[in-house]
Amino acid sequence: MFPRTSESSDYHGVEFIACGGFPIGDKRFPSVMDSPAASAPIYLITHEFYPRRGGIATFTEEMANASARMGYEVEVWAQSAPSADDKAWPFRVRRLPLKGTHGLLCQFQLVRQLIADRRRLRYATVYLPEPGPILAMMLLQFIPTFRPKHIILTFHGSEILKFHRNFIN
Repeated sequence: MFPRTSESSDYHGVEFIACGGFPIGDKRFPSVMDSPAASAPIYLITHEFYPRRGGIATFTEEMANASARMGYEVEVWAQSAPSADDKAWPFRVRRLPLKGTHGLLCQFQLVRQLIADRRRLRYATVYLPEPGPILAMMLLQFIPTFRPKHIILTFHGSEILKFHRNFIN
């Protein structure tokens, strides 16, 4: 699911993994996700999740469903939504007090949540499937107390162009 390629690197004890298209269990490229029973919990942190519909929301839902079916402990952190809009999931969903924008206020609110839960995240795999939480993590890069065990990022086509032009905004 999240196999690493030879492009992984280590930054102050945090392993950043460049995801490739290799199947889990491919011994040429050991994966942080090869062993569900022995692996750390997975936190998918997103600004776009059900009931919001769209590419990233659907992608995040499918990744969380697939990970849970494979036996991983999964928790999705998502934007706020009325509780009546939620449905039963095979994983935990934590609604954060966020509107789900990529604005600075939303980024700072997510940073506060990440710092508050840094002890839980320290031994976890943190998966950021879209720009909102990636931007928030960029604000945390200089804070040595926040270092998850693994950080996995996904860039989708149009986001690469946006980050290339101006990653701040």
